[in-house]
Amino acid sequence: MPQRPRRTREEIIYEILLSLKITRGARITHIMQKTRLNYYQAKNYLTTLEKREYVKEKNGTYIVLAQGREFITRYEALKSLN
Repeated sequence: MPQRPRRTREEIIYEILLSLKITRGARITHIMQKTRLNYYQAKNYLTTLEKREYVKEKNGTYIVLAQGREFITRYEALKSLN
């Protein structure tokens, strides 16, 4: 079975934000499943994203904010250049 290439930090952030945008909010377990991260990795990324105001946690559910949606748009634009 071939190994998957390692993901960059930006790719992981993009996957987290995209999963939140598509589902219009999610709990940490859903994020862990969609992005293939363990609890501590997911929590670390979400804490960073909250500090940058890309996501907001409300009653255990994370939602993507305007800056997070902007990151998605810009990341997809950069990705399309390849």
